[in-house]
Amino acid sequence: MLTAAPDLIPPPLLHQLKSGGKMVLPAGLPDAQQLLLVQKDESGKVGTKEILAVRFSQLEEPSRLDAIRKEGRTLGGYAEP
Repeated sequence: MLTAAPDLIPPPLLHQLKSGGKMVLPAGLPDAQQLLLVQKDESGKVGTKEILAVRFSQLEEPSRLDAIRKEGRTLGGYAEP
């Protein structure tokens, strides 16, 4: 289960999902997030089902995380190793 919400499901996560696999994640804009069930069938076709409305922290883009690190700030109040 992913515990931070991207606006859209990141394609690398979909590629990592094996045929027959399932993944639960929040996704959407901050005021319109949904908990999603994502399933990949045996032929590789991906389907999604909205489960319920949720509110999670936004998933930061990698470029934004790099900027935060360069500024010497911590992520979520925790120092990185």
